[in-house]
Amino acid sequence: MSSAILSQLKSLVEKTEQLKDKSNKLYQSDDQWQKLTDLSLRLSNAASQLQQEIKSSKESRATRAWKESEKHRTQAQLVKGGDIFAKGRLRQPAIFRRNIVVIYEGPKISTFDSEDARFRKESTQKRCDVIRSLSPDGVISWAIAYAPTLWAGGAIASDVFNCLIDDIEPDVVQTWPLVIRETLHKLKEEETHLQNHQYIGKRLNSDQRSTMRQVERKIHCEQGSADALTPIVWQFNGLLNLRKNKRPIMKYLNPQLRYQHTDVS
Repeated sequence: MSSAILSQLKSLVEKTEQLKDKSNKLYQSDDQWQKLTDLSLRLSNAASQLQQEIKSSKESRATRAWKESEKHRTQAQLVKGGDIFAKGRLRQPAIFRRNIVVIYEGPKISTFDSEDARFRKESTQKRCDVIRSLSPDGVISWAIAYAPTLWAGGAIASDVFNCLIDDIEPDVVQTWPLVIRETLHKLKEEETHLQNHQYIGKRLNSDQRSTMRQVERKIHCEQGSADALTPIVWQFNGLLNLRKNKRPIMKYLNPQLRYQHTDVS
């Protein structure tokens, strides 16, 4: 439905622009001039009303999306504030592990994927990029709270996904229990593709790289050597040790990817 409306509106705009160029060559009677004036006024009014309708619809949809996301956000608060801090354990460790792998690896691509599957996986990859742009506490909170089947491309609407992203950051810097670090170390040992991931260093911004060096020095001082730790483990330890990133949470636009959240279907 949205695609059809966009196509019709685009066609209408293009035809209107063509008429504008032709209007300089018109030779009409007084009656025809009046009709042209009346029609152009109707077009102008219709365009103005459409603009207001689109604005109103967008605002209304944002409100509905926030309400639609409420049950997920409430459940996330219960999960994040439950056993993980009270008992030092993950209520659903398999979901946390799967999330970390998907967030940092993206969906598995196959040459046998259908066009629909490719579209959904591309959407999932974009959402992985957005999740990785959160603060370290935000990434861990997301991995604890939401199963990949909930947030993958095509599972929930893009505006609902945006609401979850905007709400996931903890209000204060978190001190995560040991189970988080242990799980990440085990993932490093079992998921060999994570050990050799080349994109991690490229995706870290300068502030993160600086903090990574601080984390590395801290580990070296506390444990005597950091030689056994691979870059992915530094990244994961950074998730535990980095202070909360105070920059905006990509509410409307990812400055690196240059796409709006509304494009993350």
